[in-house]
Amino acid sequence: MLALPKTYLLSDDQRDGRACPWCAGPVTEDTGIDLGIRPGPLGTPIHPRGCQPCVHQEVVTVYERHQTDCYRCKPTRPCEARRTLSRLVEDLR
Repeated sequence: MLALPKTYLLSDDQRDGRACPWCAGPVTEDTGIDLGIRPGPLGTPIHPRGCQPCVHQEVVTVYERHQTDCYRCKPTRPCEARRTLSRLVEDLR
């Protein structure tokens, strides 16, 4: 699960999936990437969607951080999480 900006700082459109939580650009069910239901302010669930460029950048950032922080990853044999992140990076290009 990709980390979002602090949910209490997001606009209603960002929390409801009508705007990207990172760049605030407009997204729709067709153009946005569903980020899953998340807990929002005061426990109210939110339904964010991100734009493709922002989601790609977040996945790349998490992938790069994972490479250095994961104790299970080996240079020749990455862990399942790293393999999944790698596939996501490729899929979002």
